[in-house]
Amino acid sequence: MDVPARRDEGRALSALTPVEGAAPIAIIDFLANAESVVARLGEHTCVSDWVLARCLGDEWVVLAGHGGHGFRPGDVLDRPEGAGAHLGALAAMWADDVVVDLTEGNVEPLRSEPRAEPLDELPGLVAYPLWGGDGLFGAVCALPADPDEEADLRGNEAMVRLTVELLTSVLGLDLDRSRLQRRLDAAESAALSDPMTGLGNRRAFERAVDREEARCARFGHRAGIMVLDLDGLKRMNDSWGHDAGDDLIRRAGETIRTTLRTTDQAFRIGGDEFALLLPEVTSDGLGGLHERLTGALAAAGVAASVGCAIREPTGSLHASVRAADAEMYERKRARAGGHRSRGPITG
Repeated sequence: MDVPARRDEGRALSALTPVEGAAPIAIIDFLANAESVVARLGEHTCVSDWVLARCLGDEWVVLAGHGGHGFRPGDVLDRPEGAGAHLGALAAMWADDVVVDLTEGNVEPLRSEPRAEPLDELPGLVAYPLWGGDGLFGAVCALPADPDEEADLRGNEAMVRLTVELLTSVLGLDLDRSRLQRRLDAAESAALSDPMTGLGNRRAFERAVDREEARCARFGHRAGIMVLDLDGLKRMNDSWGHDAGDDLIRRAGETIRTTLRTTDQAFRIGGDEFALLLPEVTSDGLGGLHERLTGALAAAGVAASVGCAIREPTGSLHASVRAADAEMYERKRARAGGHRSRGPITG
């Protein structure tokens, strides 16, 4: 595919992704395959202008095309006049031909193989339905320039049908791969997240620290670490039950999330322990964030002991994690004894 076509992929991707939620690589690969298969339609029939279209909202949008029709991916299919409304009516009829089973959360067409049937009610448009793994996907449409071309196209219907069914098989394979990628992404996200707060878990924190350490070491940047331990969680669980303790943890997580900068990351790394990764933060910035966060936690009815450390350009972020953890315990002891601890540690 040439460079302009690759730029067009982005427009088609933005149009398709909100509907399919598919992995971008699968969609881009599909568009590349679709371009070549749709081009075969122009090679084997008298009509050179073909488009692959998808119904998005109330409009039929071009995803891929071949020929001199002038459409770009992302354009609304509006030629011939009334094409969108006509395809909408046909799609309702096509969809009635697919039975889906949602009892197990699956969407499976009842038919054993896709069927490509041309429909010619609108002059200047010949549309064939495309079936994917989830049933009706869209249509591949011929745009004959004159009645003679349209008549000749009917005479070559067998070749057109074969090519359309090839495009359907390509579509099904790529959508299947896209669904698999979504499942893998969801599984990985679940493995790295804390279900109670929605924050990253300890494993995610360790990965994030490794990545940030590599970035800091390469570019000589700073980064901050903040470790928080909730005060009185065990006492609350013992006195009021674990539901009250869980509510405290959730309030702490939400308060942390809404107080941080957009570049910061928050994690729940233990039962009552949280960790924050703060890229490009100074000692003053870390102190200011500590003040804002403890104030916000207090307003939410959450008491916490907090330890802070900064990774200087020549330091180690892993050492800063240990230093922040030690500072947190020092502050916890100081709070219990009524003493004030020192400020952020650098390292």
